[in-house]
Amino acid sequence: MKVLGIVGSPRKGGNSEVMVKAALKGAEKKGAQTKLINLTQIKLGGCIACMYCKSHDSCSIKDDMPYKEINDADVLVIGFPVYMFNMNSHTKAFIDRLFPYIGSDYKAKVNKKTLVVAAQANTDKTAFVKNLTWAKECLGFLGFPVTKLIIGGNGNEAGSFAKNSALMKEVESAGSELVG
Repeated sequence: MKVLGIVGSPRKGGNSEVMVKAALKGAEKKGAQTKLINLTQIKLGGCIACMYCKSHDSCSIKDDMPYKEINDADVLVIGFPVYMFNMNSHTKAFIDRLFPYIGSDYKAKVNKKTLVVAAQANTDKTAFVKNLTWAKECLGFLGFPVTKLIIGGNGNEAGSFAKNSALMKEVESAGSELVG
């Protein structure tokens, strides 16, 4: 089993990364092979709505979008910070670029279970659930059904979630369940 971890945060060692790494750790304990990609460390442009992918098995944009890694993975873990009530722009561009996984009939070409983890500064973990539910629905439509959405709150300090043993246990367990 191969698990691809995607981090959308520009903050090196930030809470999104901490959560994705915890999920990958859980998957590794179940024998999975894991790989981590940080979207802010690759060249990734936004979708240009050219519809090239509806008549080809690829995207017209030639950048570092990790299609090969996505295709090779059995399941995904996607982590991002919440900016202005929703996912940050790097993660949004990534999700928009998953459009090639929808056929011209608008049915998903793949079915890869996905765990979504989000880091936010707000202590109320339910504050932005309504907005983050969009990500669950969109990813499911694209062929990446979300098995669980875990939100970590009170995350202003980079890496502080690593000290939250209950959250780390929850995320690690979700990573384990993703492959188990």
